[in-house]
Amino acid sequence: MNTLLRQYRAGKQVSRYCIMFLLLIWSISQVYYGVPAQGMAQNVDEGIRRLIIKSLPEVDLIKNKDLKERVYKAWALTLSKGGYKRIEDMPTSMEPGSTPLKKGTRADIVCSMVRIALAFTKDMEDNLADFEADMDKVRAATLCYSLDTPEFKLVMGVDKQALSGTTHGQIARRADMAFWTMANFGCLLEGAGELSLPVEAPFVMWEKERKQVDETTRKGVIKSLPEATMLKDQELRERLYDAWAFSLSKSSFNRIEDMRGSGSPDSPALKQSTQADHIRAVARLAVAIAEEFEEHFGLRFNRDEVIAGGLLHDVGKPFEFDPENRKRWQANPRITGYPTMRHSVYGAYIALAVGLPERIAHIPGAHSREGQFIERSMVCEIIGQADHAYWDITDRAGLLQK
Repeated sequence: MNTLLRQYRAGKQVSRYCIMFLLLIWSISQVYYGVPAQGMAQNVDEGIRRLIIKSLPEVDLIKNKDLKERVYKAWALTLSKGGYKRIEDMPTSMEPGSTPLKKGTRADIVCSMVRIALAFTKDMEDNLADFEADMDKVRAATLCYSLDTPEFKLVMGVDKQALSGTTHGQIARRADMAFWTMANFGCLLEGAGELSLPVEAPFVMWEKERKQVDETTRKGVIKSLPEATMLKDQELRERLYDAWAFSLSKSSFNRIEDMRGSGSPDSPALKQSTQADHIRAVARLAVAIAEEFEEHFGLRFNRDEVIAGGLLHDVGKPFEFDPENRKRWQANPRITGYPTMRHSVYGAYIALAVGLPERIAHIPGAHSREGQFIERSMVCEIIGQADHAYWDITDRAGLLQK
């Protein structure tokens, strides 16, 4: 009898622990996914849904019905929590207490980020082998990137930091960074002065005479960078070719594709794509950012400057990546430095050496970390955003060697 009683009590204790364990797992899942039980059980009011669709038409393009419903619910909860009727009624600042936009609405901000994210995604799908991104998740993550953590987790299952480890999460992050960086540089925030740039002013070449370069190397550059044909300014285009040919001629490389396809000599390289693919992509992504702010926020850019800046931002890499140079620097770095100078500094030298305008030379010189010590031009900042977006997204997409 005593044995039976002990077994009964033991079984009852185990059952109690099982129930407690299950309750713990359920509680963790609620916190982790940020899904309020009552919120998920309720459908979004049709009136609110129509207002959200009107403000954010991209939501309705999400094919996954469950994901689409979560986006609606997250925005409905956000509106309810803040006491707003429409997304347009919400503040237009990056975060509570920060400076809002001079013009435009919260819906304008979100839609802009989505357009930037989709432009990044499409370009990489079209031009990168093995690149894959779930377009529904790209849309959902970007649409909800500005929401508070509980609502964001309701949609994506994890917070923004965790999601940045995925391809779609990194695309949304880079679109968000591109938007707010350009809003700041473009004087779109309250309290900023009016932006007045002579973007249509003709380019003033640093040197009048063209530099003589190896014609075979130059022809290789023309083949490597077909986007240069988009330049309307013929003199600028010819000097762009000169710059790359001159830079390559001072190295052991004959073609841009001969260089390691990486951001720096020691960073992970692209598995299949080349350095030329990266350079071309940065130019295209930069144009997409510039066009977004021209069309929807009234900023003006010299398109040739954006294209040329993108294609020239890494013109100094042949020097930094050259194996002979690296061997010499490694032999005695206290004498030579390691490297003697990075590709950014050398790139500015190359640009001026072939007579390119100083505002073009500024872009390879300041697009990377060296630019932190000066005030970058707005076009240079666009190039920097496109450059970092490319490496971050390809990394999360698994396209870099480990």
